[in-house]
Order: sequence, then structure tokens, then C-alpha cells
Amino acid sequence: MNYDELLERFLTYIYNYNSGSEHTIDAYRRDIERFFNYLKKQDINSLEDVDQLMVNDYVGHLRLDLNISNSSLARNLSSLRSLFNYAAKYLGITNNPFSLIKTPKNSKHLPSFLFEEELKVLFDSIDTSKPAGYRNRVMFELMYASGLRVSELINLKIQDIDFNEKLLRIRGKGDKERLVPFYESLVNPLKTYIEDYHAKIDSDICFLNNRKEPFTARGIQYLLKQIGIKSGLNIDLHPHMLRHSFATHLLNKGMDIRLVQTLLGHSSLSTTQIYVHLSKEQLQATYHAAFPRE
Repeated sequence: MNYDELLERFLTYIYNYNSGSEHTIDAYRRDIERFFNYLKKQDINSLEDVDQLMVNDYVGHLRLDLNISNSSLARNLSSLRSLFNYAAKYLGITNNPFSLIKTPKNSKHLPSFLFEEELKVLFDSIDTSKPAGYRNRVMFELMYASGLRVSELINLKIQDIDFNEKLLRIRGKGDKERLVPFYESLVNPLKTYIEDYHAKIDSDICFLNNRKEPFTARGIQYLLKQIGIKSGLNIDLHPHMLRHSFATHLLNKGMDIRLVQTLLGHSSLSTTQIYVHLSKEQLQATYHAAFPRE
């Protein structure tokens, strides 16, 4: 089996295992194609021939020649470990030289988010007089209101929306289901969008693009970026910022972090903790409450 065939078989496996996340598939493809191209230049034609020395050289190539960040290096190593694990399980490859490579530690950084005033500017800048604009307003506000990942937004089905209880049934990473609320003011706009935009369309996917087809992750990313530019916000917008904003605002309003963890669908509490942003005002209020005689 040549490298191209191996890559496609592996990506099909990953696609099924990860519930079809386009972002995940794209990352795996880039990482593994780069590795395979490196092997070809070294005249290595089989994974069986990849040894520890070759892997060490490749990691050095990523660090020194390509100057990739620790986070990118960690992702590359994860992709290649998964590839070799797949090859061991299904193709009989006996070695995984990436298993001995230590993953570099990342310095934790706070995720980017929007303040409530910025969100209002963003949403209000969308022209809702046309069907596409109306859809965009409802779609991105729902993404914020329920803290959805892009993959969860584009896979949301109409039957997953409970208008009476104002709940979404979300299928997240690992095909885990969770219930997430959305706020009252979105009920009628969401109903109107579905009734108007889905008229005479045989599709149960909630949000459809201008061709009446399901959105791709890249389509959502491009659309939000364009809306951000038109809004006048001097921010490099990406869809996950709406999810970051959702988590940050709930925590800053005093919601218990474990409830936020549940709403986000995080398996680990430590993942949720990066959203804890304390403003200067909050710090001062906490201090004065603790030390009334300061």
C-alpha cells in the first residue's frame, strides 16, 4: 500500500471515529502529508522502515527548519502517533517510534473572547432585511447563546431543537450527547428562520448556506470573518470566540464552573478553567468584601 492509499484509509477511520469533524480531518491530513513527503525525500517507502533516528531527525526538521510552535509540534506528534497506532492495529506494523518522543509543554494562554458590548455591535451590524442576513444573525447568536462548537452548529438538526423547553440536543466530541439551553429572545427568530428558509427544502439540517446545502466549517469561519470586518470591530474574529465568550460571560456572572463544564461538554474540569477571566472590578469587589476595614 502506498502512502496516498494509507492516508485516505487512515482519514476515513479518523472521520468515523471523531464524528466527522472537518477541522480534525484537515489537521491530520496536513500533518501526515508533510511527514510522508519528508519520508519520500529520504527514500523511505514503508512505515516499517521508519526508526527512532529517522523520527528524531524529523522532529528536528519541524523545530529548526520549519520553526513551528510547541502547540503545532504537539499536534503533529499526536497525529503521527495515531497513524502508527492505526498501522499497528490494522496493517501489522510492529513499531511506533513516535511513542518515545516527549510532547512539548505548552504555556497556557487565555482564549480570546468578546465583551458583551462587542457582541452587541457584532450582531447589530448584520443586515437582517435579507434572508441570508436573517439566517446569519440567528445562527451566530445561537452559537453564542449555547456555546456551540462549529461542528455542533453545522450538524444541528431541526428535530434537535425543543422550542417549549428552549433546549438543544447536541452531539459533541466522541458522539456524546448533552442538552444546552438557549434564551427566550431567540425562540421566535429561530422559528421564523426555519419556517421561511426551509420552505420547500427537504433537509433536516438546521442551518443551510445560500445554495441550500449544509455549511462547512470553513464556510462558517469565512462568513463570521466578513461580518466582523463589516461591523468595524478591530478584532480577528473566529467562530470559537463565540464559544469562549459564552463560557467567560457565564463564569463572570457567577455560574458554578462545573455547570459551565457540563454546558460546554468538557470531559475535564481543567479545560473549562482556562475560561476564568477576572476583571479588575471583580478583583476589587472581592477584596473589599473580604476586607471591609481596609
